[in-house]
Amino acid sequence: MPAYALDRFDTPIDASSIPPADWDMFKQRPTGDFRMLCCRAPAVLKNSQLNTQFFSHLNDECATAPETAWHIQGKTMVLEGLSQLGLTPRSEEPGRSGTQKWCADTWVQFEGRNIAIELQRSYQSLTEFRRRQARYLAGGVECYWLTRPEVFATLAKSCAQYRIRTEFGGKFPPAGYLWPLLAELPVWALESGDEPRIYGAKKTTASVPELLKAVLARRCRWEDGVWLITS
Repeated sequence: MPAYALDRFDTPIDASSIPPADWDMFKQRPTGDFRMLCCRAPAVLKNSQLNTQFFSHLNDECATAPETAWHIQGKTMVLEGLSQLGLTPRSEEPGRSGTQKWCADTWVQFEGRNIAIELQRSYQSLTEFRRRQARYLAGGVECYWLTRPEVFATLAKSCAQYRIRTEFGGKFPPAGYLWPLLAELPVWALESGDEPRIYGAKKTTASVPELLKAVLARRCRWEDGVWLITS
């Protein structure tokens, strides 16, 4: 039972936040005021047997391909997590850095900061990660990345090779020094499923809400070659 949908302004709306009287009123209006977060198809408002308010696809089917389930779940968790922190996140937020356009998977403003959290499901070269990150930076946007575990492993290998070549003169760094990531690219792996978790190069796990709180509190730190969530 999806608890969130997008309104006409692409703002995530929590079904439980709508007063029952307004919910009943919206149910009588033509479909189109709300769209499903997963595929942007028209959403209908329903009540469960326990009278829980939730959104549903118009035809009880999602038009989104199954292989995008990781992306959908990840984006939903980020939007819900930010909303539960009292913020107003947006999905697929467009922007521009000079002549370059971008569209953030999730975006939020907090205490004067513009923050994007991108979810990368498919393979993307290190060059493309760095290009997109630089574009956000040029537009005054902090960008943090969540990737599938397989993508994270490939990216970490590419980062390590890049650093060996550019920072360590083609030689391995000193023993005990962790070095698989880049300082300009905050990134973690996201394992989806029934018990989603994120982890970084040190394999320390955290939940998506814990990461979001750390981002807002500036507790995501680059230390000794890896990105950490500090207390």
